[in-house]
Amino acid sequence: MIINLDDAYDHTVKKAMEAGIPVVCYNIDDSQGAEGNARMAFIGQDFVTAGYLVTKRLIKEYRIGRGDHVVCPVEHPEAVYAVKRYEGVKKALDEVGASSEVLDTGAISLEDTLNKITQYLLGHKETAAILAMGGMPMEMSPQAAEEAGMSGLPNAGFDLTKKIITNILEGKTLATVNQQPYYQGCFTVLQLYLNRKYGLLPCSINTGGAIIDKSNAAIVLDLADTHR
Repeated sequence: MIINLDDAYDHTVKKAMEAGIPVVCYNIDDSQGAEGNARMAFIGQDFVTAGYLVTKRLIKEYRIGRGDHVVCPVEHPEAVYAVKRYEGVKKALDEVGASSEVLDTGAISLEDTLNKITQYLLGHKETAAILAMGGMPMEMSPQAAEEAGMSGLPNAGFDLTKKIITNILEGKTLATVNQQPYYQGCFTVLQLYLNRKYGLLPCSINTGGAIIDKSNAAIVLDLADTHR
């Protein structure tokens, strides 16, 4: 199961576990981990670490520093993945004295996402870079910068689609973090199977902190939107 909001599934998971039904969380976990939910394990990304690493890369490549402003668009700012990713992003930016702001883009459509980022940039010409914390704003950030008259605005972020990889290969985006969702699905099912058949206890696995940039993007292009 996916725990996108703390406390939303606490009672349900507790009842399942008490009834002898094993529960493994994947993709998004309770922000407090095992202390916040009775699930047996989490198969997914260490959001804080991933946010910190990709932001440090952005800072290094474009010399983001004191006085610079970075916008962080994301589909659901209140969701666990967004809160924890921003924790890592903000830590890296705070270290160099850069300011940051989370932009709620929603998840209505790519066109709506494009419009919201573009409008933000038009009203915040001081923006030095974009750190997109979800796949939809990650896809649209280069185009939004172009439409706002800020073509070439540095951007990086999270998730992996053909559009994101193409942007990287064309030099429009610096890098993205691959959370390897294939692992998330595969290991979750495998661990539940082994628990059922052999009584093996599920264990948590950190599936993603790998940086995809121009040096290795071509490797994953054909598999993006399918197995990766």
